[in-house]
Amino acid sequence: MLDDILDGFEAHIVTVRLRREKQERAEAERRELERRRGLAKARRDRDNERKRLLNRLILTTRQVAQLRDLIGSYEQVEMSNTNGDLDRMIHWMRAQLSALEASLDPDNLAKELGTRKLFPEVDELVDPLGEPPQEQHWY
Repeated sequence: MLDDILDGFEAHIVTVRLRREKQERAEAERRELERRRGLAKARRDRDNERKRLLNRLILTTRQVAQLRDLIGSYEQVEMSNTNGDLDRMIHWMRAQLSALEASLDPDNLAKELGTRKLFPEVDELVDPLGEPPQEQHWY
């Protein structure tokens, strides 16, 4: 009878060990999936930042072109008619144009991109397994 009891204990110990290993694997898989979902969210957030930057660059480029046209049209008026207020407005518009052009300067843009890490050389957010499955909500 002692052999049967020992076999029972041994079977119980093996069962407990197998259950624990299965739970540990499931927990490791859950943590890995959560890590991958975090990477996917960070990639989506970065892509949204890239789009905002692109929209800002497009808007700024349009503003620069419009401001150049506007300054050009008022400079013609300035040559034929001197007006202190108009001169000061044109001077102010030139300063605004310079600031906008500086924001489009490739060197300044490269510094901003480096600081914001929107297009890193080595992408820390890449997931070699691709996009993880979506979280399922059961409500």
